[in-house]
Amino acid sequence: MPNIDRKTYLEAVRSIVQKKVTKSLIAFLVSKLPFLGLSWINPIVSIVVSKLVTVVLDETEIRIFFKYADIRCNQQGAEFERLSLQYYNNRTEENEKVAINALRDFVSLNTL
Repeated sequence: MPNIDRKTYLEAVRSIVQKKVTKSLIAFLVSKLPFLGLSWINPIVSIVVSKLVTVVLDETEIRIFFKYADIRCNQQGAEFERLSLQYYNNRTEENEKVAINALRDFVSLNTL
């Protein structure tokens, strides 16, 4: 694991959490209001939801988590950190999927 500065580490973790929350929220909205999935409405919905998620992550108490929490407490946390950094440095769809799966593994392990 390369030694990275805290700011880069937190931004990498934050970016993959933001991506996952945004995609999940859009999927939920489209499942409840299918017209939001129309090709001409969906890009607008995506922009609005992405901005809202950014506000929630940056301007609420969740920001405290990203400022002070260090998730590198177990193997799943370390793996999530590594894959988040990989996505942060190379934003491909494959890296995003791998990082989101690592987030699922980390969160499900820590909520048992």
